[in-house]
Amino acid sequence: MRRSLALAAIATSVLRAAPARGEPLDMSLLRLGVPSADVICATTPACTTPGAAEYQAAAAARQRFAVLATQLGLALDSFILAPANTVGHSGFEFAFEAAYAPASFDQALFAGASPFRADPPSSFLLPAFHVRKALPYSFEVGGRAIYLNQSTHFATQIEAKWAVNEGIEYAPDVAVRVAATRLFGVRDLDLGVYSLDAIVGKRFGVGGVLSLTPYGAVRFSWLWARSGWIQYGDPADPNAALGTAGAFPELSAAGHRFTRFALGLRMIASAVTLSLEGTYTLGRTFEGKAPDQLGATGYPTFEVPAAFSAAGNLGFSF
Repeated sequence: MRRSLALAAIATSVLRAAPARGEPLDMSLLRLGVPSADVICATTPACTTPGAAEYQAAAAARQRFAVLATQLGLALDSFILAPANTVGHSGFEFAFEAAYAPASFDQALFAGASPFRADPPSSFLLPAFHVRKALPYSFEVGGRAIYLNQSTHFATQIEAKWAVNEGIEYAPDVAVRVAATRLFGVRDLDLGVYSLDAIVGKRFGVGGVLSLTPYGAVRFSWLWARSGWIQYGDPADPNAALGTAGAFPELSAAGHRFTRFALGLRMIASAVTLSLEGTYTLGRTFEGKAPDQLGATGYPTFEVPAAFSAAGNLGFSF
C-alpha cells in the first residue's frame, strides 16, 4: 500500500513538473501583432505620437487577422456531404467525415507573426461527426462537430434543410439548406459562418442492391469575425492597462460574402452510405484604405484566392 502511494506521489510530481504542450495549429491572436497604432506607440518607450511606422504595423496586424479569419472560416464551412433529398420520413443518419481545405497565408505578411504555434499551414484537415434527422413535410435538421486537426480547437454547425421537391420519378430533387457554424477554443476570437445553399440531385438505383445520387449545389457563405480586448502592455500595471489594450475590428457578415460551387456523389448500400464531394470557392479581393487613413479601425485591402476543397464520409442510415 505504501509503495503504491509512493509511486502515485512520484507520478503526480512528474506530471506537475512536465511543461504544458500545445498543438502546432493552436492559435493566439497576440502573435498577429498590435491592431492599433496608438497602442503600439503606448507600448514603445521612444514613441510619443503615432507615425507612419506605427500605422503600417497596425494595418499589417489587422490584415493578418482578416486573412486568418477568412481562411479558417471558409475551411470550417467547406463541405455539405448530403444530397438534396432527405433521409426519409422519420429517418436518421450519422456519419464520420473528413475534409481537406487548402489555406493561403502570404509568407512575407506572416513572417515572424504566425498566429499558430508553428508556421501557418498550407492546408487544414477537418475530421467531423455529422447527424441528420428527418422531420415531416420534407424537412430535415442536423448537427456537425468539426475538429481542427493538430489543434485544440473545434467548431459546431447546426443546419436545416427543406426538400422542395423529392422522390418524383421524372424530376430532380431540389432542396434549400441553411447552416450556421461557430468556432470554439481560441481565446479572444469570435468566428462564425452563415450559409445558404441551393442543392439539386437525382437518385438512381443500380442492380437493385445500391443507389447512386449525384448532386450539385450553389452555395453562399457569409463570414464574420471579431476579437475581444487584448492586453499588449504590462497587465500588472493598472494605470497603463486601458492605454495598452486593443481589439481587432469586426469583419461583418454583410460585407464578406463568398460564392461556392459543389459537386458530390452519394452511394447507399443497405444501411451504409458513402459520399464524396468537391467544392470550388471563388476568390475575392476586399478593398480597404491606405494605412495612414485608418487610424485604429478598419482593414486594408486583402485578397482571398480561389480554392478547391474536398471531403468524404462514411455513414449509417436507419
